[in-house]
Amino acid sequence: APTGCTIAQVLTHTAGLGNYTANPDYQHAINADPGEPWELEEISAASTPEKPGTFSYGNTGYWYLGAMLEGITGMSLGQYLHREIFEPADMASTRYPEPETSLTPSGYSTLWAGPAGAAFSTPADLLGFGDLFADSNPLFPSALSNAARAAFMDSVPVQAPAPWKEPRYGAGVMIDAGLGLWGHGGSGPGYRSAVFTSPATGAAAALI
Repeated sequence: APTGCTIAQVLTHTAGLGNYTANPDYQHAINADPGEPWELEEISAASTPEKPGTFSYGNTGYWYLGAMLEGITGMSLGQYLHREIFEPADMASTRYPEPETSLTPSGYSTLWAGPAGAAFSTPADLLGFGDLFADSNPLFPSALSNAARAAFMDSVPVQAPAPWKEPRYGAGVMIDAGLGLWGHGGSGPGYRSAVFTSPATGAAAALI
């Protein structure tokens, strides 16, 4: 990855690494061959760097983080996420797919989203992920340290339309103190998903 940015900046989309999804070539490639996703090198080439330090949504940095985790651990990203996230959070129906298991019924490979959103999951498992960070999972009450939770919720202000009131972006999630919510949404050809949690009340909703 380009030098000069921190992991915290990547997580909050302030590293200036660009956004490959805005590149027309990326969209054309998906339409032309939805089952053959790009690799990191092609994703990087399609991302135009921007000025670091200010919020600009772009998933390129998450691809770099995925490659970093694989390089450090010597494990595939799917194996690492299973061991460190999915298993501790009791997310038995969630997986980061291998190429041969990444296709949706429409023939689209979610690996086009790579480490930024290729995982398969269920609404129940997404709610379990929220429990992990809210420390409300009775099976794994100490799965994350308080410092890890604080880092996850560390955020920067963003511009967002209504119904957002005080929108901010944390480590991969939208946070709004005015609404008392945190969570995220995502979509691809043939599907849309979202999960949001109210830490104060414990209420949560997940839809796919």
